[in-house]
Amino acid sequence: MKKAALLLILLFALGIRVYSINSPPVGVHQWRQTQTAMIAENYYENGYRFFYPQINWAGGTEGYAETDFPAYSFAVAVGYGFFGDHDWVGRVFSVFFSLATIVFLYLLVRKHIDERTALWSSFFFAVMPLVAFYGRAIMPETMMLMSTAGGIYFFSEWLTKKKFAFLALSFVFIANACLLKPTSFYVGLPLLYLALESGGAGAFRRPAIWAYAVLVVAVVFAWYYHAHNILLETGQTIGLYDKFANWGLLLKAKFWNRIIMQSLMERHFAWTGFPVFIIGLFLKREKKGERLFDFWLIAVVIYMLIAGQGNFVHDYYQLVFMLPGVVFAGKVYARHFDLNRAVKDKKSALLAIALIGVVVFSFIRLHKWSENTDESVTYNISRVVKEKTAAKDLIVTVTDGDPSVLYFSHRKGWVLPTSLVEEERLDGLVKEGAVYLVGLYWRFDRPDELDKLNRLFRSDKYKVVYDDKSAFIVRLKE
Repeated sequence: MKKAALLLILLFALGIRVYSINSPPVGVHQWRQTQTAMIAENYYENGYRFFYPQINWAGGTEGYAETDFPAYSFAVAVGYGFFGDHDWVGRVFSVFFSLATIVFLYLLVRKHIDERTALWSSFFFAVMPLVAFYGRAIMPETMMLMSTAGGIYFFSEWLTKKKFAFLALSFVFIANACLLKPTSFYVGLPLLYLALESGGAGAFRRPAIWAYAVLVVAVVFAWYYHAHNILLETGQTIGLYDKFANWGLLLKAKFWNRIIMQSLMERHFAWTGFPVFIIGLFLKREKKGERLFDFWLIAVVIYMLIAGQGNFVHDYYQLVFMLPGVVFAGKVYARHFDLNRAVKDKKSALLAIALIGVVVFSFIRLHKWSENTDESVTYNISRVVKEKTAAKDLIVTVTDGDPSVLYFSHRKGWVLPTSLVEEERLDGLVKEGAVYLVGLYWRFDRPDELDKLNRLFRSDKYKVVYDDKSAFIVRLKE
């Protein structure tokens, strides 16, 4: 019966995540998705050189760039080798990692709390809107979440069963999580709690734990040292150092409004799930194992403050909050919800309303975020670029850093901010091989930038080959 309940949760999660599995990554966070898919595509087309990820916005160069650990992109590229270069391949990998995360979370909560809480926690992780959305997005977050949950689970198993295989598995998972996202080092706090809870101060005298910690740090340092050397050689990076906050940001009301109200409350917990989570924070700890999730949550909050800039800009930075977060909501339902008494018992009735709210608001949010290529200016202009340009033509895209046009059109070139759309800059790029300028009108939101663009259109040096008042293509040279 218990296995059947978990299977139903997994099937429910699968159903949500495979919806429109063939959709290209347009719309919400298409920037990060196309960047990830672009690296995978270059692996597939250029020979699977794992240590040298490539991007398309380095002009006519090979495009080697400083990136975070490309395990996810490389795995997707291997999938391309079997099934072809299709966006659904990346989504399938994400779905698999997301379902695996649910399984590891279930195993952890069952071990340290109880079966009922484990099932409720798994259900909430399956249905919460941002977890579900990014559980099918072409991004490394799903692999990172799976690695985090799996690493903590296997570390816990090693402490209780003393089998080296569990420690080795934990190392692989935790090292991968920290390689994918160096901010994942926060996981050291829940691991430290488990070690101290198991062996007390004697944990610090265990060589295996010291070797584990040193090796994780060493492999992460080795990758990012290598990645930084690529930056020094090529000047190309996807941007790894703009995540951290300053006290000025943390002291602003808009930071806390963005993180708590707009992100955690609305997008992550689907409104009605958030008060349930808050209630769960104040429930009495009935078992010692529950403290694991307290320390896990504290560690995540510390990470969110340190990486405040990243959390302020991107809602997917709070996905790690949901791993321990859903456990607190799960405890409330495990202890106080009885569907059979929902009519008579006020507590169960309120929880039933909150549960319905979570499901309804989650589906509304997911529908709102669903990919729609017809409404995507970026996707549609990319199709025109493929029709009107040759495969080897270098394209200058005015997208303020977003590489989506280059990915969807399968072209190489540059991404240029609107402030640099001027003759001198364009002439310099023409000397480097640029043939076309492609831009989106909505990016030119300042009158002076739009005036510069209109002057370019009137110049005899360039020829407008396409303009539908939402996007344009200008030929820079014959």
